[in-house]
Amino acid sequence: MYKLITYDTVWHRINEIIEPFRSYKESQEKLSKHPPGYGFVFALNYVDADIRNGGIPQLYQNTTWPLIFDAAEGARAFGWSELTQALIEIIYYYHRSGRSRLKRRIPPGYFDNLKEDWNKSLQQLEDQFYAAYGRTSDAKWYRSLSEVLPPLVTQHNELFAET
Repeated sequence: MYKLITYDTVWHRINEIIEPFRSYKESQEKLSKHPPGYGFVFALNYVDADIRNGGIPQLYQNTTWPLIFDAAEGARAFGWSELTQALIEIIYYYHRSGRSRLKRRIPPGYFDNLKEDWNKSLQQLEDQFYAAYGRTSDAKWYRSLSEVLPPLVTQHNELFAET
C-alpha cells in the first residue's frame, strides 16, 4: 500500500532519526543511512535559515556551511533548478578562492555550467537565492521555504521511500 509522505511527516521522521541532536554533521551522518529526501529537507532548511538570518557570510561562518552541498543536491532532486543554480554559485564563490571547505565533496565538473568570466558579489548571490523562491501573491515579499518545499515533498515521494 502506498503511503503519501507530507512535509510534516518528513519532519517527524527527521526528528526521530537525529535525536538526540548533537551537531549538524552528526545529524547528516545519521540521515545518510535513510532515503535521501530526509537529508535534503534537513539541509535545505538549515541553509535557508542561516541565509535568511544573517546572509551568506553567516552561513559560511557557521557549522551549517557543509550542509550547502546537500542542499544544492536536494534542490536538484526536487527539480528546483533556480535554487540549485544559486547554491552551486554560492559554493563556487568560496571554492574559487580555495575557501570552500568542501573540496572532497565537489566532484569533477561540478562548476562546468558557470561562465568563464563568472564574478558575482555576495549581494548578487543573495538576490539570486531569494529570487529562486518567487514572490508572494501580493509581490511584497519572497516566499519562504515552508511555502515552497511542502508541495515539492509531496511531488517527490520517491525520495523518502523506506526499503
